[in-house]
Amino acid sequence: MTGLIRAELQRLRKSKSLLVCSILAVLLGVGFALLYKFFWDENKTVSMTYTMMQTYGMDTDVLDEALKMIPKNNIWSYINVFMSDSMIWILSSICACVFAASEFDMGTLKNTVSRGCKKRDIYFSKYISVFVIVFIIAVLYIAAGGITALTFVNENPSVSVSDMIICILVYILLFAALSGFYLMLAVIFRRSGFTVAAAIAAPMLVSALLGTASMVNRDVEHFAKYMLVESFTYVQNEVIDGQAYIPALTAVFYIAVTAVIGYAVFGKREIK
Repeated sequence: MTGLIRAELQRLRKSKSLLVCSILAVLLGVGFALLYKFFWDENKTVSMTYTMMQTYGMDTDVLDEALKMIPKNNIWSYINVFMSDSMIWILSSICACVFAASEFDMGTLKNTVSRGCKKRDIYFSKYISVFVIVFIIAVLYIAAGGITALTFVNENPSVSVSDMIICILVYILLFAALSGFYLMLAVIFRRSGFTVAAAIAAPMLVSALLGTASMVNRDVEHFAKYMLVESFTYVQNEVIDGQAYIPALTAVFYIAVTAVIGYAVFGKREIK
């Protein structure tokens, strides 16, 4: 097992896709932090727009939802937004899926280190490497945005330190669930292009369907918190409400289901 994991990490160290996505993660983290700052610098315009919509009896639900995604003027709010927005999911899906799916053309499946190893050990070693990819992308994106935000935020967080720690732990669980999802897709499709497309398109399609359905029935919105990608946006509220177990159990459920499906498919593949 140790040799398999070492081989995966060695291959990961040479991955050009990880290097490119890491650079993009840093640039996007800085860029979004500055974009949010610009938004608050123009806050008067937003307030006027909001007041005008209320004056003329216009529905402000769309604007309310948009404002929820904008961090407040404190460092934790920025970090939480960076952990919960879709950028980590998009970047990590590209990098992780390309890395995992290329396994069927190169890598440890055809590496002597995997000969004689049990398939469950090989699958687990690949899960570790995919999780490392997701974690690296997340850390770089959050760190770049957080450090940039430190240069201009000037308020104290309203969230307690204990809630912050719980939020971070839940996010890590969700990152682990994303890793299992990516590896499952890579095993099923076995081609980088198809895997990346599925990893990005499937969550977007589900979100679009939920959004459309919620216009007809508002109760549908309650199902969103159980969708893997959507559940990221509910973490802080659930933790503050004392319901951190909901996103945590959601993550564990996806880890288990993707592991069962992924390994079931992987078990039938020929290892050369």
